[in-house]
Amino acid sequence: MKNKKAEIIEIILVTILISLSINLISSSIFMLNDIKSIIVMSIGIIICLSIVMYYLKIKVKSMNIDKFIEGNIILDVKNKNIYKSLEYFSSFNISDDINAVMLENKEINKKYNESLKDIEKFNEDNFKLQNSYFSFVINSAIEYQILNLLTDHIHLDDKDIKTIDLNNAPKDILNNIFIKTLAKDYKTRKAFNNYKDEMKEDEELFTVKSDEGYIYNKFTIAIPKNAILIKKENSLVVKSKYFKITIEWGINDASLPFPDMEFYNFFSHDKVDYEDVEISYYIKVKVEYSLLSMFSKKSDNYYLWIEFVVNQIIEFLTLKIV
Repeated sequence: MKNKKAEIIEIILVTILISLSINLISSSIFMLNDIKSIIVMSIGIIICLSIVMYYLKIKVKSMNIDKFIEGNIILDVKNKNIYKSLEYFSSFNISDDINAVMLENKEINKKYNESLKDIEKFNEDNFKLQNSYFSFVINSAIEYQILNLLTDHIHLDDKDIKTIDLNNAPKDILNNIFIKTLAKDYKTRKAFNNYKDEMKEDEELFTVKSDEGYIYNKFTIAIPKNAILIKKENSLVVKSKYFKITIEWGINDASLPFPDMEFYNFFSHDKVDYEDVEISYYIKVKVEYSLLSMFSKKSDNYYLWIEFVVNQIIEFLTLKIV
């Protein structure tokens, strides 16, 4: 109700001010030989244009999106796996992806397991949690999930998208441990020897998961053609002259799953134990539109695509309670 009242008052004030400025212009337009009339008309034009630009900026700002998403994962301390929750879509992928990287990269496996030796201290010392190799792996897994949600370019025409893959992605993105391991060509990996015989020479797979848990995912994402993708520490930015999308993520803290164990066990494939650890994380999604977006023929498509991406992130990385 407050927003509606503010909007009505805004419209009334804008209408009055524009009417006054038009009145100034119309009253002096037939007397252009008089310097005073020219000044009055100029003032009217400036006021009119200023009001229009101000109103457009307000309307563009109202289109902006600012979302804060909270989620959590439960670490099975005994087996060093992430529990899969029926109502957390991301928990299945994060769990499987971490397991696949550990299977294939012995160095990462060793660092990951060593970081979990002091897992009980994560509950007591947030600094140790934030700076642990475990947190690095979880943050990298969240980044990998977000990047995979940029694969669909619904609402954008093929001619209006730019494909980013292993050949042209920013170096900081290619350094993600999941991309480095899981996007590596399956034809060169021993774990997928059985698939080589089944494939035709000119055939290409986009995703493969072996019975042992090895994973191949072709890395390819799509963003608007006029946009660039920037990777910073625990953040991704998709930026163009029409909009800017900033996605940030991180781990908040670690705690025991008690007293919510019954709740977690209701959704979990496996039974959560008292010794397990709950890791809370957050994702911030901020979308800012520029004034130019109001004058672009493709602005509706950009808006729909951005809305789709934001909804995908929310749906994939938050708990679904039915």
